[in-house]
Amino acid sequence: MRPKIKEMVEYICPKCKMKISVEKGKRVPSLYCRNCLKNKQLIMLRLIYQKTEQSSDTIFQNELKAKD
Repeated sequence: MRPKIKEMVEYICPKCKMKISVEKGKRVPSLYCRNCLKNKQLIMLRLIYQKTEQSSDTIFQNELKAKD
């Protein structure tokens, strides 16, 4: 029996570029970067969107519609 592959979601700090990976569907412990909190700065993490073929095709089709 194969182990299930867990889908992960990644967040990144725009200031220090630290990445955090969390299992899809679970909550992030904190939306603030822990590195930046040590320096007493409140920097929110940003979600890194995963590019898929379907999403890129949709974007391309929307661009074609906009040109017409």
